[in-house]
Amino acid sequence: MAFANVPLAGPFTRDNVRMLTDVAEIDATQREILDLIYRLTFPLGDWPTYRKLDLYMDRELHIADTQPALLAIPAHLLLRHWGKHGFADTDEMRLTLLGVAECTDGPPDLERVAKFLRWIADYEQTQPIDANLAVTSSEYATVLGLDLGPRPEPATGNVTSALDALEDPRFGPARAEMVRLRVLAGAVPGFWGGGGYQSETPWDWYFQVDRRRVRGYRDLSGLSDLLIRESPKVVAATQPPPAYTYSVTSPFLTTYPATFPYSLNVVGEDGLSLVQQSPQEGVSSQATDQPDADSASRSTSPSGTGEPDTPSQRDIPRGEAGVRGDSPRALTPLLTVLRAEIAVLCTAAFEGGRYDDAVFEAFRYVEQAVQNRTGLTDAIGRNLLTLAFESDGEHRISVSRRGGDQLRLFQLFDGAIGLIRGDRAHKSKPSLPCRTAHECLRLLAHASVLLDLLDRDMAVAPGVEGYDQDVETLTLRVARGTPTTEVLIDERPATILRRTTDTITVSITEVLPGEHDVVLIDGTRQSPATSVWLARKPSGSSWYRVEEIDIPLFADAACTTPHTSTGLRLAVQEAGVRGQRVVPTQRRYVPGDYVSWKWDTSVSLPRAWARGHHMEPAYEVFSSSTLFDGDPQSAAHAPRTIRVTLEPPRLKVRPKERAPLRVLAWKTDGTVTWAEPLHDVKVQTPDKSVAAWNDGAIFVKGPGKFVAHVECDGLYAESDIEVAAHSRDTVAEWITGLPPVTSMAWAKTGLLLATRESQLWRVNVSDGRFSAGASLPLRPPMYGGCNIIASSSDGNLAVLLYGEPNIHVLTAISEYAASRVLEKPEPDGTITALAWHGSDLIVAMHSGTLYRVPLEGDAVLLGTAPQAVTYLCPHEAGNSLLAVAGTGTLHLWRLDPEHPEEPEELLTEPVSWSLSAVASTSRGVYATDFHGGRVLRLDGQALVPVVNGLRYPDALTESADGTLYVAEFAENGSVYRILS
Repeated sequence: MAFANVPLAGPFTRDNVRMLTDVAEIDATQREILDLIYRLTFPLGDWPTYRKLDLYMDRELHIADTQPALLAIPAHLLLRHWGKHGFADTDEMRLTLLGVAECTDGPPDLERVAKFLRWIADYEQTQPIDANLAVTSSEYATVLGLDLGPRPEPATGNVTSALDALEDPRFGPARAEMVRLRVLAGAVPGFWGGGGYQSETPWDWYFQVDRRRVRGYRDLSGLSDLLIRESPKVVAATQPPPAYTYSVTSPFLTTYPATFPYSLNVVGEDGLSLVQQSPQEGVSSQATDQPDADSASRSTSPSGTGEPDTPSQRDIPRGEAGVRGDSPRALTPLLTVLRAEIAVLCTAAFEGGRYDDAVFEAFRYVEQAVQNRTGLTDAIGRNLLTLAFESDGEHRISVSRRGGDQLRLFQLFDGAIGLIRGDRAHKSKPSLPCRTAHECLRLLAHASVLLDLLDRDMAVAPGVEGYDQDVETLTLRVARGTPTTEVLIDERPATILRRTTDTITVSITEVLPGEHDVVLIDGTRQSPATSVWLARKPSGSSWYRVEEIDIPLFADAACTTPHTSTGLRLAVQEAGVRGQRVVPTQRRYVPGDYVSWKWDTSVSLPRAWARGHHMEPAYEVFSSSTLFDGDPQSAAHAPRTIRVTLEPPRLKVRPKERAPLRVLAWKTDGTVTWAEPLHDVKVQTPDKSVAAWNDGAIFVKGPGKFVAHVECDGLYAESDIEVAAHSRDTVAEWITGLPPVTSMAWAKTGLLLATRESQLWRVNVSDGRFSAGASLPLRPPMYGGCNIIASSSDGNLAVLLYGEPNIHVLTAISEYAASRVLEKPEPDGTITALAWHGSDLIVAMHSGTLYRVPLEGDAVLLGTAPQAVTYLCPHEAGNSLLAVAGTGTLHLWRLDPEHPEEPEELLTEPVSWSLSAVASTSRGVYATDFHGGRVLRLDGQALVPVVNGLRYPDALTESADGTLYVAEFAENGSVYRILS
């Protein structure tokens, strides 16, 4: 039949379809995600996996946490596996018809599907009545007048050839249309009985069609009509499976041991009974003091209808001592399951058979409990409940953080107080009287439930205000806790290790990593569940992540002769040092994956170059190398914050000082961990008259001791701050949580720090904030950060980059925004140390030679020291320099720059330990012992320890007020102050 005979629908609008199908509108970000999924599905017609989509969402949509973004998309648009908490890497991300309709390019494709379905419906009527109905892409292409071209040869039938075939200018558009039609037609629910295609020819497909269901498409008028018809099927097919409730019902309620007739019903959400067991017959002789004379007649009703008796139609058995099984006295022991207040109030009325009085007392007590909780003792009924549950303000009672629960809570109390209490308060007799003890017990139980809810009020119940994980323990910051407060993790009691006035620390050694619910219990008071994310710190501090693949490598500096291997750019963290490397490989990797550090030593490559970005010249990647062969591993999950810290956690300052106080978020993706500074949080101090925090720094006004704290994303952190007249030579942490610090210098603007990362950092003199001071012009392939910095008297900063042969001078007049390059004096040599001497630089080479390097002009050779100089700094006295020299055993010299061949020995004998940094200060000469973790002072001709217990101290400098700063070259390192 001719395709032109299929009638078309009018203009398609999403608003009309939403109105007719009763589906909600999505936001712009969700539509971007749907568009991305749809784009990644083609040209081959394979729905993207979650792993592939996660990488694209991060790179193109800048959505780092993919799981919640996808789970927020309604299920009738994006299919999901019910029963899972999220998506696995291999899950296919499939759109429904309604999801495709929300895509920018979806409606035109769905219009073609509507025409296709109408054609099948008409085509079915022309086929033999007993034949199976199958349709193929070639048949339909013939109807459309499209030429799909020849099939590819089997030898080339792979993904590459399929892509090439789809890009064929002659047959490609027709094939692409058939691929889209296959994918979208296959999404029509309940229409196809089967089908298939080959991966090398994704446009060549067939569908087995259910002939009986095809009848409904004979009058299909177009896209809008299709979506209106299919929407109920899509919504129904994408709903979670029904939940089932199990209930045991018994015609008798007694407190004595007995075998009761019962039935077990499994009831679905639709209210239909799915399973029903037959009632057991007979009652144990323990439940009665006489034979049951009516037992023979229980199978029929008194009217003789033959139907089973209902409980109200049967004789109720009597208990011991002739007490009837439903009498109040027989049921009194069941009052113990009620709230104690309800049981005390209502027992007398209950045992006396005054059931309405008992119910009234119970619900009047509930109303009084609401009055006492809110302080609204003059309000009653709906006025009271509106103020307590619906209005915002000091009287509000909340038991959950979910928005919709507040309305449900109001409705629950409003119905109970209005219907049950009100029915007995304003009339001569209730409209809904309570006639039996059983009914009375159930109503009293409902009153007890309402009181339990009041005890979950977040204003009075113990609450989790934040948490902090430390390897095998979880510390909860708790409000309104008592010594009897218990902790449940996923409904299991946790082992409490210690308590303070506002924290509880529990063991999590047996708790698996992941998301867990924490609940606090204190008697009848109970907190809402708080979600916490627990993570195990990945072993080791080094990781390698794929940043770029397929970098062309060349065998010559002109980049004309390519290598057979390509380059792989890795982001690297080794022992806390961030950087990058370019390595050769012949394996295929995916950007974003982590890789193990493994090499194939059977292949060796000679020297290789790569082109720089933009106008940069080519750079040498390696002089020789084997092939990188690391195994890839994707991140276990999206990045999550697992801890927040205040840095430093302990701070000693003097009154009127400003100090850096930073907030760090520690994150993990299940494979590696890292720290990021937080700037959009507020650190709280107990009293602004004592201390004030502002954007990364704290200003202390007077002496005292207090705790600053921060709360973020359910996590919390604290810092103990001691403000006092600390004595001279007091050692105190100043900045913590740093990458390894390579060098420090004091400038007019404050303390400057260099690390193996791309920025210089500064603690400003004016406000005490720790912030970026300058960005360094890093060069590939290492990007290894800074090695040495030195500050001149006029504020200029000399910087030697790691792996970079020349010196950069950052000018103070530009506030370190501009720099100039000074070439090293010996082209084939390596700079080992430098220091300012007036307005010139003194530069030491690995050969032992020293040069004077002016900012303008050529370097001047000064001479050769007896041994290679490894460290230089100005000396306070005169124009000399302090120098560390030698290998193995080290010398400490006073050096005249004009005569480096005749240094003055400052030590009686050389030292055999790791003398790494020296500073000449107003208090004398200080030095660091790198491996010994010490700071020492020169006393006579010997070095005397003044500080012990540091981790790899490797930088020293003195501030303008005589404070000595020492920094560690260590992961999560610190800068300490030795007070003047």
